Parts: sequence; structure tokens; C-alpha cells
Amino acid sequence: MRYTKSRTFHRLPTTLLLMAVAVSGGCADRLLAPGDELLGRWGGDHIEFVAEADGVMIRMACAWANVPGPFTLGSVRDFEGTGLLYRSSHIGEPLNLRFGGRLVPGGGLRLTLVFNEEQPVAYFLRLGRRADLSTICVD
Repeated sequence: MRYTKSRTFHRLPTTLLLMAVAVSGGCADRLLAPGDELLGRWGGDHIEFVAEADGVMIRMACAWANVPGPFTLGSVRDFEGTGLLYRSSHIGEPLNLRFGGRLVPGGGLRLTLVFNEEQPVAYFLRLGRRADLSTICVD
């Protein structure tokens, strides 16, 4: 009997590679599900959002907020909270802060901040990314 490699054997490396890519790309999506506690670090343009067991920290180039938690994800992997936003210069009164977010496939976070009940400001952040917060602040 002559030995020949089957077609399945030839496709095995490609199949394994595709499975590895699919698993690694979706890991962030499966880490947090509805009902889970919000945990992780997301970064975007001049903003960073860090969720830990005791609350969240929002850091911006010229301001920051610490909001006690924990935060539990809703049915569509969403969350919301309120707190105070402080200017890095400590000049002036802190701003009332209302925020909400939703985790999106691929490790993304859509975050909306509302300062003193004015127009909402939307951000898109990525899981594991650190923000560049080196902007010079002028108050």
C-alpha cells in the first residue's frame, strides 16, 4: 500500500492558523459578558479609562476622575456612572460628570462623557491601549 498525505493533512496548518487568529481576536470579547464586573484598561485620543474592582479612573490630558465602584455590565455589555471631574491644575470647582459606555467587539469601548449636563462628548477607546496624555494644559 502506497502512503499518501490526505487533503485534510495539507489543510491542517491553515486551519490551525485561522483558529488561532479567530481566538486571539475575540479574546477581549469573551472576557467580559453581561453581568460581569467591568475590569480592564482602555485608551484613546487623550483619554484613558481604567476599571478595577473598587471603581473606575478616567484620565484626560488636563483632568481626571475617580468614581467608586464596582461597575457591573448590563445586558448589552453597557455601564454608567456619575462623579466629579477635577482639573489637573486644581483651579476652579470640579465639574459634575455623568458617563456611560458600551463594550464593542474587538476590544473596543464606546464611552460618552457629559460635563455639567452639557453636550455629550463621545470617545472610542481600545482595550490595552495607553493614551498619550502629554498635552500642555491651559486653564
